[in-house]
Amino acid sequence: MKTLIIGNGSSVREHKLGSKIDSYDVVVRFNRGYFEGIKGYEEYVGSKTDILIVHDGYAKPDYITDNVINSVKDILVVTPKFKIGGEFQRIQSYGWGDKVKMLYEKYEDELKNMSDFGQAWPSTGLVGLYSACMSYDDITIHGFDGWDRAYKYYHYFDEYEERTTENAWREGRADHKLDAEIECVTKLIKKYNLKRLIGN
Repeated sequence: MKTLIIGNGSSVREHKLGSKIDSYDVVVRFNRGYFEGIKGYEEYVGSKTDILIVHDGYAKPDYITDNVINSVKDILVVTPKFKIGGEFQRIQSYGWGDKVKMLYEKYEDELKNMSDFGQAWPSTGLVGLYSACMSYDDITIHGFDGWDRAYKYYHYFDEYEERTTENAWREGRADHKLDAEIECVTKLIKKYNLKRLIGN
């Protein structure tokens, strides 16, 4: 089963690969890449979504509507380990059933063993990528380079100053550590023989 995992890095707008992306058996998207990054960008990123992976801020009825639940196969929720207990209870309270699942905190632990995150925690994209490596054999990735300073904006659908790549690299950031993210992605690519989607 061929799986395409599309990150939200600005590089995805360099090639119009939408049809190619939609041809994969399984397409995985993340957070705002699903909610804001499809409409108007289809020629670059396609429109198909089988697995939606979101951070806990999106695990709310305002976002996870019946339409969203019915349009994808699974919704996986990532939350930092320090608040997973409370978030699990909250998400269970919505009665979404088995369609919405939380990813285990073991993924955070194992990623932190791959690189030094300090007091930060792995991003939704990194945890989602790692969990997919446990589930699929033939994985192609695209857009896992939001940290690349060659691009002004961290996400391909962002064009405002709070979302620049330089802002993402700001000193003292409490949530994510980009050097550690890069190290982990590099290790996962090598360990699981991940392919990159090549533009035409």
